[in-house]
Amino acid sequence: MAAATCTLLGCDEPAPTPASGSYSFTVVASLGDRVPDSGVLTNDFEPFSLTERDEVGFGADLATGGEGVFVWREGRLTTLAAPGMAAPRGGTFAGYFLSNIIVNESGDVVFVQSLQPKAAIVGLNAGLYRYTRRTETLAAVMRPGDPAPGGGAFQGVGLAAHQNALGAIASPGVIPAEVGPGQGAHVGQGLFLADADNRITALGRPGDPAPGGDTFDWFGNGWINEHGDVAFNAHPARAPCIRFTMTVPPEPSLFCAAGVFLRRADTREVIAIAPLEGPAPGGGTFHFAYTDGINNRGDVAFVAAVGPAGSGPDARGYAYGGFLYTDGQTVAVARPATPMPGGGRMYTAAEVNYNLRVNDHGDVYFAATLDTDDNHDGARDTGVYRWSRGALRLVVRTGTVLPGVGTVAQLKAPALLMSTFATAGAVANN
Repeated sequence: MAAATCTLLGCDEPAPTPASGSYSFTVVASLGDRVPDSGVLTNDFEPFSLTERDEVGFGADLATGGEGVFVWREGRLTTLAAPGMAAPRGGTFAGYFLSNIIVNESGDVVFVQSLQPKAAIVGLNAGLYRYTRRTETLAAVMRPGDPAPGGGAFQGVGLAAHQNALGAIASPGVIPAEVGPGQGAHVGQGLFLADADNRITALGRPGDPAPGGDTFDWFGNGWINEHGDVAFNAHPARAPCIRFTMTVPPEPSLFCAAGVFLRRADTREVIAIAPLEGPAPGGGTFHFAYTDGINNRGDVAFVAAVGPAGSGPDARGYAYGGFLYTDGQTVAVARPATPMPGGGRMYTAAEVNYNLRVNDHGDVYFAATLDTDDNHDGARDTGVYRWSRGALRLVVRTGTVLPGVGTVAQLKAPALLMSTFATAGAVANN
């Protein structure tokens, strides 16, 4: 049986394997490391992607303040963006990236980084950037002031851009709008496609039609596969706008809790996968959901609040489960109270994206908070797991011994150890 190879930021599994076997671990980075061109790493790591060549894209806090964007390859860390660095086509990078640092199989990296001066709303005055490995250059794909397809100019770039292996990028863009959660500031968020040559087209803008005769007033968190299919979050205008922060510490953002949709590249049909208050496998409803990936078979992975309200740790008392849309139907990967390998039951999946991923085999890797406290540190245990064809397998959890490293206490940032913010680890798999 082939054993999987993992870094602390993800797993390299060459082929489907039975739900048993071993993982090996390699340290990619540690708190306190000094990285050229940025400084000392502190507080936490946020991994987003792992390629077949074991290249890792991740973000981390810096001791001098703010966050940097990094790529790890062949045992070496490279800084792509950090506070104070000059940004392509003008401006200076500010203190944070906006989720998703995606390395594709060519080694090219896509990310969103805020610019100085810091804006009052997350996404305003931020840019979308592409690092090309072949030329070792960083270019601006979409930045404030660029013309937006469909009219107006970009005011910024929203949370979570994603690229496929061919270099096409699906990214939220902040544009002028009079509907949706940003209407008071006369801005809204659409979804845009940039091809490998950085030519931009609109996939969706506030006011575009939604399934069922409604219209969309907010888009976000797009994921694109090699066929051009795009999974994304969107909010129908007739649905209540549930607003809460998606950042730590809390900051105002252009956001409505949304459903999950899929846009087929061949037909341009938009399919509602997890509509707001739609039925959830295993019972209850999808109160809202976050898109977390699409593979080249068109499978879509997502995390959803399934509640009921008062049962979990998020801002509205919801607990979360992980789900997969495959072969035209949605199945539960793990829901609250699911017994987990290695001990305990799932208390909740994470309430933010990038904590659940699907690969081209249809295997899902995800992070979870458990209902146990095996190490008696006063915090619920956390772990990372694999779901494959209905079977769950432990990758790493509280109490796992990493040879030469130590025993895992938590799969979360030390600063969030006692927080009620439902995050556990962050998962990247190839």
